[in-house]
Amino acid sequence: MDLGLKGKLAVITGASVGIGLAIAEGLAAEGTDLVLAARGGERLEAEASRIGEKYGVSATAVAADVATVAGTEAIIAAAAEKGGADILINNAGTGSNETVMEAPDEKWQAYWDLHVMAAGGWRAGSRRR
Repeated sequence: MDLGLKGKLAVITGASVGIGLAIAEGLAAEGTDLVLAARGGERLEAEASRIGEKYGVSATAVAADVATVAGTEAIIAAAAEKGGADILINNAGTGSNETVMEAPDEKWQAYWDLHVMAAGGWRAGSRRR
């Protein structure tokens, strides 16, 4: 299938496993270059290398935590080096299977930062300092 994505650049967070990795594979199969981000650097590097070689696309790995300003800025910088992102997939997660109602109070802020505030970092100047 040709979705017209060849030569575009996609940034995918949470890209080292699961849904994020599957999205990366699907976009790479369409000829989309990638900036893959996740907290775990070693596995992420291996997957970026594998995908790049398999599909003949550029696949850059960025070990970063999107719940932090520094992490988001590192991902943005990697995309900027390649001319800027055309596609953004905010897919970062915790790996936890607990529901919102099961989450203890001390985890609420961490979940909020990861799932809500991290996405705001992609708008220029919106990041809290």
